[in-house]
Amino acid sequence: MWRRAPLPFPSGRKTLTVLALSVFAVTGCEVLTSSQADRAEIFLEGPNPDTVQVITSQDFIRTVSQQGGGTELAFIESDTAIVQLPFDQAHALRDGWFAVRVQAIPNDTVEVNLRVLMDGSERFNETSLLSDQHMQFFVTHN
Repeated sequence: MWRRAPLPFPSGRKTLTVLALSVFAVTGCEVLTSSQADRAEIFLEGPNPDTVQVITSQDFIRTVSQQGGGTELAFIESDTAIVQLPFDQAHALRDGWFAVRVQAIPNDTVEVNLRVLMDGSERFNETSLLSDQHMQFFVTHN
């Protein structure tokens, strides 16, 4: 089976990188910590009971976008679901890697708030109007 290569970090120390991107890397933040999360919880809400596509994964590759220099994800293995807002889901993490991507159904525009908790601590909370773009959050642990 194909495995992702470790990300280069100084001194080879294990590092948890939390990187949140929204609307194709228009906004983002990065947090470093030494602990590895065991559980991820996602919460999706909106002003209307709209339908969105949710992709979750613990096996993915991150790359630098050719357009804008933001981070893009390539999913090796993922779960995809069409859900109605509001929606919440919990995930037990195998090795600290977790990603969630939320996007509107084609030809639709929807306002979505994505909130992510890692081991009970809020790591992401953002609202976006989605149509052709997506909103995503991911965590990598090395």
